[in-house]
Amino acid sequence: MDILEPEQALVEWYQGDVGRHVWARLHHEMPELLGEMFGYVGVQIGLGALTPSLLDGSRVKQRVGFGGIGRTIGVLGCPEALPFGAESLDLVILPHVLEYTQDPHQVLREVDRVLVPEGHAVFIGFNPASVWGVWAAAGRGPWRSVRRSGRAHLYTQARLKDWLALLGFDVCQVRYLMYRPPTRHAVSTDSCGWLEKWGARHFPVLGGVRIIAARKRESTLTFIKPKRRRLRVLSGSPIKTAPEVISSEKHG
Repeated sequence: MDILEPEQALVEWYQGDVGRHVWARLHHEMPELLGEMFGYVGVQIGLGALTPSLLDGSRVKQRVGFGGIGRTIGVLGCPEALPFGAESLDLVILPHVLEYTQDPHQVLREVDRVLVPEGHAVFIGFNPASVWGVWAAAGRGPWRSVRRSGRAHLYTQARLKDWLALLGFDVCQVRYLMYRPPTRHAVSTDSCGWLEKWGARHFPVLGGVRIIAARKRESTLTFIKPKRRRLRVLSGSPIKTAPEVISSEKHG
């Protein structure tokens, strides 16, 4: 089995049968979640090589994909050193970034730096308190061929809330998806469909995929938001575009 970097392993997993189902579920959930988040610039940090972008459900005017790999992303880089100006983004979406980064605290500091006051950050990852969490922590799925350790770094909701509170973020929403097992048969047939309704009704916190939306608190200084703001990418950060990796037709 090839040894892959974490982000590459996740991209390839999301291109498989189980991953495509999860990506489709996320796209179904995001428009409602992002419906009240307005602004000029939004960036998907991590898995920017996957399309359609999770930002498609948002109301921000300019949308950019960001990541360390892929030909379809708008900006190349690493999440520990985001190539964006301070207070230049209104919305950032981070699918699994905290799970595969070597320094989650630095990633959060960078998110805090680039977001405007009242800007939003959305964190997507596997829920450690679920079957999917056990599956991921055991090195299954996208983590099977990860170079770092073969294991995902999963964090509880309480820990993430503590980290965000220290940086001055308020958690707005927490949502859970995927109550059926993380197998090809379970996601491709209706035999386990009843688990989705049953789990969401009786044990919502046991969903396999967790979404946490947080808002950066308003600065104590007076902040005058410009009428129009363009994305500021720091010098030396390559910008590339290319054909799609995962097309929207696969989610139909």
